[in-house]
Amino acid sequence: MAKRGGSLLEQKLARILTNMGLRPEISKIFWSGSRKYEVDVYLEHKGRLIGFECKERSTGTISVRNLIFQWESKLRNELNFLDNFVLVLWGPTVRDADKKLARRYNITIIDNEEIHEISDRAAREGKDFLFEFFNKHLNIKLYNDNEESERNKLIAIYGLNKNISLSGARKEKERQTLIEKLELNPEINLTDARKVKRSLDLQEENRLKYIAKYNLGKNISYSNSLAHHLKFVKDATKAKKQEELRKNIILRFGLSLDTKYSDAIAHLKQYEDYKKQRILEEKRQTAEHEKKRRSLISKYKLSPTTTYSVAIDYEKDLKRKKLISKYDLPEDTTYRQAKRYNLEIKEKERLEELKWKKSIFYDRHNDIGNTNRFVKGLAYLWAIAIFYTLVYVYDGLFQLISQIFREDISISIFSLLFGPILITL
Repeated sequence: MAKRGGSLLEQKLARILTNMGLRPEISKIFWSGSRKYEVDVYLEHKGRLIGFECKERSTGTISVRNLIFQWESKLRNELNFLDNFVLVLWGPTVRDADKKLARRYNITIIDNEEIHEISDRAAREGKDFLFEFFNKHLNIKLYNDNEESERNKLIAIYGLNKNISLSGARKEKERQTLIEKLELNPEINLTDARKVKRSLDLQEENRLKYIAKYNLGKNISYSNSLAHHLKFVKDATKAKKQEELRKNIILRFGLSLDTKYSDAIAHLKQYEDYKKQRILEEKRQTAEHEKKRRSLISKYKLSPTTTYSVAIDYEKDLKRKKLISKYDLPEDTTYRQAKRYNLEIKEKERLEELKWKKSIFYDRHNDIGNTNRFVKGLAYLWAIAIFYTLVYVYDGLFQLISQIFREDISISIFSLLFGPILITL
């Protein structure tokens, strides 16, 4: 059976691939058991099998979405040997959602706009653009002569598999280069090797930045420069926090804007101490109130659930009634008024009692003063009488002694000198 010549779209695509130095086939037939399958444009390159399906779409034809599902089924079953598959659609522009759906099933779509771009740029830039387009935009690995030469060279240098792709060979070159340069484990994969390189590059970048920022020695290690940086950050963070705290304390307590951090902290500590004391005082007062409440409940036989304020009001009301009854006050007299009246009465009574005690004291003082003056007068009289009695006795004794010892002058002198002392003894 002779092959069909192919549509204009198929022939145009085949011409593009031929200009790239490739050998496409139009209307390639494949058999799966007794069933025949045709691929509009078929390309075998570097061990990869690529199929192109060319469709001229118009209004009312099969939708792009149904076309994707149709070929997805074929690629999953009868045509599963194809490495890449491309739908070349001529007609209305394909939606991005349909292109995204196709990529999910490993199908690439080329529509009108991309066909025109390929034709125009290929005429201007040559086949290098076509290789770039298929390699990057369609994810189909097609190599020109230079790329094939590079791939073979990498295979020879690094002992790679002959079927490896150019990108795979480049990645293996990069991996082995990083292993040698960074002295890494030979079994490390490229992703981890790149992470190590990025980490080391970042360390070196930061080291140079820290050297310039903190004026460090050029030969300082990364760890030492990092330690210096962390210390600076810690100090700066601490100073920043202190400044924020100082401002907050100033705003909170209305302090002067130039208040120092230490003074602000001291003020805050003083407030916290006061707050603690107030809490303790409130707890103490609460305990006293509870004790008082229970005492009043027991005293006046109130309900156990009676609150402190209710119990106090009850006691005040009883006292109010008692004062009203005692002083014969009006019934609408409040507890405060009755209490103030009671205090005034007690103050008057205290002043009167004080006045009475003061008058008694003055009377007693006057009596004592008169008694003292009388006793003192008697004492003076007794003293005078005793004095004249002693003088009289002394005079008689002196005359008697003088008569006895009148012939002895020394004895008389002795009597004259020591007579008063002997009489006194």
